[in-house]
Amino acid sequence: MWKLSQLQSDTINALKDHECIAMEVASQKLVVFNLHGQRFAFRNRCPHQNKKLLTDQSHCFDETFSLVECPLHGAQFLPSSGACVSGPCLGHKLERYQFIWQDDDLFLSRSEH
Repeated sequence: MWKLSQLQSDTINALKDHECIAMEVASQKLVVFNLHGQRFAFRNRCPHQNKKLLTDQSHCFDETFSLVECPLHGAQFLPSSGACVSGPCLGHKLERYQFIWQDDDLFLSRSEH
């Protein structure tokens, strides 16, 4: 589990709905996004060809904002679990992280699920 800096914590909290950012926490390259007020974090790598999931700060979701979408080959993933539901890596999943609040500090942990 890694403690986020105040700047990282503020950046994550300031994300607007449907906004995505790439960030690094303790050498972990992540894509973090806000979907309907909930923050999600995944390793910034698509399981298909190990390419970046977020290559720019604008493309992260499908047109309905219900699935995370890889810009290279259109693989689509459930935001809640990272499971691929469409595309060339069907049956695989993104490496998921979770945010944990302890007092006023925000931590990041690899998800077991």
